[in-house]
Amino acid sequence: MGLLLLILLSTLVALIGGLYALGEFRRRRPGEPPLDKGLVPWLGHVLEFRRNTLTFLERMKQKHGPVFTVQLAGFYFTFVQDPLSFGALVKASREKLDFNKFAAHLVRRVFNYEAIEADHNILQISSNKHLKGNGLE
Repeated sequence: MGLLLLILLSTLVALIGGLYALGEFRRRRPGEPPLDKGLVPWLGHVLEFRRNTLTFLERMKQKHGPVFTVQLAGFYFTFVQDPLSFGALVKASREKLDFNKFAAHLVRRVFNYEAIEADHNILQISSNKHLKGNGLE
């Protein structure tokens, strides 16, 4: 009886821990746009998003408004479909919206290339050396 109870409690704890790790208990935080996690845990709306992206985004816009967050394959994506709402995003700090940081991360993951500061200097020196002539100086 004691062993069975221990196994059941361990299974329950593992199940709750797994659901927590998958983000099943995540709720909308204050100041965040509406959150829609979908019916399938962890996958969220990824199947519908892949099937017909435009229809999905239009339906979510009708349901939640022009700014909303959805869960796609375990990740949370915020969509901004109102051009007048971009001002608030652009005013965010550079730390949160740093294109160079994002581009370096993307290049590292896609091409396995770690950019160094000297690369820019080498490219500039090479360009100045080889791209000279009328109208190029």
